Amino acid sequence: MNIAKICGKLGLIFLIPLLLSGCNLFPEPVSLIKAPAQAKERSQIGNNYSQVIAPFLPQGTSLFTPNEPVGVSPILEADFDQDGVNEIVFFYKSSIKSDNTGAIILQKEENTWKQAGHVEGPGYDISWGSTTDITGDGKPELLIGFMMGASFGSILDIYSYQDKKFEKLTQLNYNELDLIYANDQYRIATWQRSFADVYDIEIWKWDNGSFVPDQELYESYFSTIASYYQERIKEVPDTAYYYYYLADAWLKAKQPQLAADIIRKGMSLNITVPSYDKFVELQEKIQVAQQNDVELYDSASNLTLSIPKELTNNITIEGQQGQNFEYKLNVNFTDSTTKTPLFTVEIYSKDFTLKEDLTFPLLTETDEHFYTIERKENLDGSNILFDQAASYLDEIIASIKIGPPFTKHRSVEEELLIKKVHDATMKKAYVNAGGAVESDTIQSFKVNELDYRYLGPDLDSFEKLFAYLSDSFTREAIQSYIESMKIIEHNGRLAQPNADGGSLLNYLKASIAKHQILETETQFDLKVPIGNSFAFEIIPISFMKTEDGWRISSNPITF
Repeated sequence: MNIAKICGKLGLIFLIPLLLSGCNLFPEPVSLIKAPAQAKERSQIGNNYSQVIAPFLPQGTSLFTPNEPVGVSPILEADFDQDGVNEIVFFYKSSIKSDNTGAIILQKEENTWKQAGHVEGPGYDISWGSTTDITGDGKPELLIGFMMGASFGSILDIYSYQDKKFEKLTQLNYNELDLIYANDQYRIATWQRSFADVYDIEIWKWDNGSFVPDQELYESYFSTIASYYQERIKEVPDTAYYYYYLADAWLKAKQPQLAADIIRKGMSLNITVPSYDKFVELQEKIQVAQQNDVELYDSASNLTLSIPKELTNNITIEGQQGQNFEYKLNVNFTDSTTKTPLFTVEIYSKDFTLKEDLTFPLLTETDEHFYTIERKENLDGSNILFDQAASYLDEIIASIKIGPPFTKHRSVEEELLIKKVHDATMKKAYVNAGGAVESDTIQSFKVNELDYRYLGPDLDSFEKLFAYLSDSFTREAIQSYIESMKIIEHNGRLAQPNADGGSLLNYLKASIAKHQILETETQFDLKVPIGNSFAFEIIPISFMKTEDGWRISSNPITF
C-alpha cells in the first residue's frame, strides 16, 4: 500500500514524486511504432491457464485478484526452486465461505503439473500478493497478505521454498503495506495504526534470518511520509499531534530546519497527545540536529544543495514551473519576516531549448537538460540579509549536485502501475498507427465524409482487436475506445479514420499526484512530463480489479 493510497482513503490530494529511470519516450513517427512485447504472465501455460488451474481449485472457489499491489494478476510465475522453469502461483477465494482464501503453487514435472504448495489464509480477503526475493538470497519468496478486519488490519505471511516444500519464514502485521526497493534489496514498510489516522511506520530488512529495522532508508522514505502529515494539517490545521508527527518525519528525513518550524507551531496549539513532554523531547533532538551542515533536496528537480550550519535556519528553497518548459529552483535567505532571493537554478530540456538560446551562465548539463544559474544582486547595498549570506554563495552553488543526498527507494506498486500504463499507451499508439500495415499498402476510402483506412491484418477484426488490448484494458474500456475512435467494420475488415499519431507525454517518468479508491474502481491522477521537460499534464486513469487481474477501465482515448 503506497502513501498516496492512504491519503486517497482520507480524501486527500498531494504529490508524491516517483523517480523512475527509463528510456526517452519521446514520440516516434507512427510508421516506426512496433507492437510492444507481450507480458510474461502465464508464459508457462499460455492460453490454457484455465484448464491447467481448474483441477487444482478447491471446491467452491474461483480465481481471485489480490487487492494489492494494483496491477497484480491472480496468476503469477516465479522460479522458486531455481531450476530454470517457473512455478505458477494462483490466488483463490471461496464464494461460499467468507474465510476460505489462499494460494496454490503448481510445479511442472516433464509435461505434467502438480501441486507443490498450498497456503490457506485465516482472513476473509487477500490484501497482498507478490513473488519477491525479500531475503536477498537470489530466490523469490511468496508474499501473501490476509485481511483480518478493518481495525486489526492484515497479516503478511512470507513463504520460502526449502527442501522441496514451502515453509513460512515469518509474519508481519500491518494496516498498510509498501514493498520498496533500494541498494539491490527489497524492503517492507509497514504502517500500523497508532490512533485515529496516525501510524507507527517502520522499514524492515531481512538480515540473518529475521526482519530488522532499516534506518538507512529513513531519509528517503520519511520525506514522503512528511507529505502525508502535511496534507492532514491542511485538512485539520489546529490538531497538534499532526505537527508532532510531521516534525518527527522531517527529523528522520534529516531536514531539521523544516522540523524546527513545525514543532514550534505544534507547541503553540492545544496539546493532548503525545504529551507536552514528548513535544519538548522532540524539539531538543531537532535543535541538536540543527548544529550540523544540512543538505537540502528538491525532489521535483532532483537537485541537492549543501547548506553550512551557520545558515541552516535561514536558507529555504522553492520550485516553480517556467513558461517555456523550464523549471526554476529559487534559493532564498529568510528570517521571521523577510525572504530575500539569493540565486535561481533554471533547468531546460534539450527537447525544446538550444544551448545558444540560454539566458544565464551554464552551471552544468546532462544528456537531457541544461542547468543555468542566475545570481541575484544587492544593487543598492541596502539588503542586509543578502550581505549576511553573500559570503557563502559560492560555496553553496559549488555544492549543487544532481540526485538525492540519500539512498533513494522505489515503490514496487508505483512502478508496476506506471509500467502498466506505459504498456497500455504503447498498445494504443500501435492501434492508432493501424497495426502491422505497410505504408505502401494503406487503402483509404470515405465513410460519412470521413477518410478511413484499413487496420493491419493483426488487428483487422473485433476479435483480434479485443484480444490485443485485453491485457491492458477492461472490455468496457475497449468498447468505449472503439466507439470514440469511430472504428468500423467495412467489407469484412476493421477500419479507422485517418489521424495523427504520437504523443509528447512521457509516461515512464510519470508520478502519482492523487490516488482515490472508489466503489468499484481505483483512480490515479498521474503527473506526466512532456518529453524530458519539467512541464507536465495531469492525466486521470482508473483501474478495475477483474477476474483476470487489474485492468485499466478508462477509455484509452483519454490518455
